[in-house]
Amino acid sequence: MLFSAEAGFLDTSGFTGLQVGDCIYYYKGVFFMRGRKAGRDSILAFAREFETSGVPPYAKAFGAFSCAVAKPTGETIFFTDNSNLNCFYVASDAISDSFLDLVRHEQATAFDEDAVCELLGLGGVF
Repeated sequence: MLFSAEAGFLDTSGFTGLQVGDCIYYYKGVFFMRGRKAGRDSILAFAREFETSGVPPYAKAFGAFSCAVAKPTGETIFFTDNSNLNCFYVASDAISDSFLDLVRHEQATAFDEDAVCELLGLGGVF
């Protein structure tokens, strides 16, 4: 996924999109809420509770996932599971679930060598 503050979603490959009401939910991985089937059923339950209360029910979301919610106001909410198996990388004007896609988008030419070593050695930057 690649999201630009200026242009919105540039790439949603690898994510499943589901429109619920006026919001679009993009998710990847295993997303579930207790008492619901993982995936679509859990996203629908999450969306209903979010719509009803106005507050995303993060504490009720389980699994190993990345999720983005595009609201009709133009606001976009990004969140991941608490296991640190998934993450979003943030740059000056973009967000992505892939560090390398973000580097390509930013056309970065200077790198933090410690961060690059962490990415290559550990599979992520911590």
